Amino acid sequence: MSEPERADDDLRQAARRSAAALTLAGLAAAAFAVAFIVIVGLGPGLTFALLAALLVLAALGYRVLFGSPRRAGGITVGRTAMAGALATLVVFGAIQAIPYGRDHTNPPVVSEPAWDSPRTRELAAAACFLCHSNDTQWPGYTNIAPISWALTDHILTARDTFNFSDWEDYPTSARLIEAAIRDGRMPPWNFRLLHPEARLTVAEKEELIAGMRATLGG
Repeated sequence: MSEPERADDDLRQAARRSAAALTLAGLAAAAFAVAFIVIVGLGPGLTFALLAALLVLAALGYRVLFGSPRRAGGITVGRTAMAGALATLVVFGAIQAIPYGRDHTNPPVVSEPAWDSPRTRELAAAACFLCHSNDTQWPGYTNIAPISWALTDHILTARDTFNFSDWEDYPTSARLIEAAIRDGRMPPWNFRLLHPEARLTVAEKEELIAGMRATLGG
């Protein structure tokens, strides 16, 4: 093989390596966005800001660790994964210093609905209380940003929508609760992943709906 042919072959191999590495990076970025927006519930703005920080740091880390990709014969999968892992450690380590989402002091219980039966309250507690009450539980992962940010925003919004622990100021209707249960919005599917007690059977959903009607009227 002549020198020009060898040079052309090296360029083609470098291009293939780079294409594979960039495809991996693109898939990882897409998976990150989907996971944090759909599963964790982080807002798109914050998700893409974190993703941009990761990509920029990964690119800088690649240059610092391995030099110019052009001089090194292209971008490799292994080096890309290493730079991405380093960027992830730096970004996620840095955001742990942000205190938002770590104040897990629940407000006091002020007022509850006049429950028609203890069973209705039991079902509502299993499916709704962790977000729509002041009886929220905060497991260890709720201290880890950005999960802590997403959960805090979600719970504050849920309490403002209606709050079983401050019912006089934040009530709702049995009709709205029934609609949310029947169309599957409540409890959300990603909440049910981590909270098996919220996975009500069809019979339990009907029992809760009937109980809420008896409690709230309508």
